[in-house]
Amino acid sequence: FSTGGSYDRDHLDDRLTRGGPLAAKPAAWTARIGVDSDLRKPVTLNVNLDSGGDRAGSWSRGAFVSLGVRTSARWNLLFGPSIVRLHQDAQYVSTVADSTMTGTFGQRYIFAALNQTEVSLVTRLNYTFTPNFTLELYLQPLVSNGVYGAPKEFQTPSGYRFATYGKDLGALSKTGTSYAIDPDGPGLASSFSLNDPSFTTRSLRGNAVLRWEYRPGSTLYLVWQQERLNGDRLADFEIGRALGTLLSGRSNHVVVVKWSYRFNP
Repeated sequence: FSTGGSYDRDHLDDRLTRGGPLAAKPAAWTARIGVDSDLRKPVTLNVNLDSGGDRAGSWSRGAFVSLGVRTSARWNLLFGPSIVRLHQDAQYVSTVADSTMTGTFGQRYIFAALNQTEVSLVTRLNYTFTPNFTLELYLQPLVSNGVYGAPKEFQTPSGYRFATYGKDLGALSKTGTSYAIDPDGPGLASSFSLNDPSFTTRSLRGNAVLRWEYRPGSTLYLVWQQERLNGDRLADFEIGRALGTLLSGRSNHVVVVKWSYRFNP
């Protein structure tokens, strides 16, 4: 059994605005609990639970499980499912030039709240035919869905204040996945458009490595890699349906041969 955590006080952040003015970073905390079974046994289990949050209302929750099976000296199998959910109070979206924004040095820094869910499963299988001839397999399906809220504008350098368009500031309308923003109504600032950055990513990655040490110190590797990626956004996200479309993405296949030779074994 293990546990741990951290706490960060309020401080200035030089990364939140992606190269813009400093911003205040709210106090944040993390906590972790882990349980491991006896690693000497043929079946092992590891469970980790993570949690975190900050004073602005952001939070994250994660569960990670690792199940190992090794009932023979020849092979071992590992399953590693995980799920992570998070809410980010202010996620950076874009920067828009505007000479009227003297307070933020001629730029508007656009943020939005983000709700994200990510599910993945890591599978590893290692098989030893002989001490000199082995096979390693790896597979990871992953689904990640992120939904952004209404865009809002960073207000004060060295602070953590935002004004939401259409509510606290100017006017906001949305057509499809595009926002039309008038930041100051009848003022001098120009209107601009912004794409909704919400996303659904489904990927399937796998590789196989065949290793043959044909003489001491000299080895031949045959590697096959596959990656499928589907970035089409799902309007109504559901984990089961998203997993069911993993094979619909475009696939890339790579075959690699590596040969090494030792002259003085």
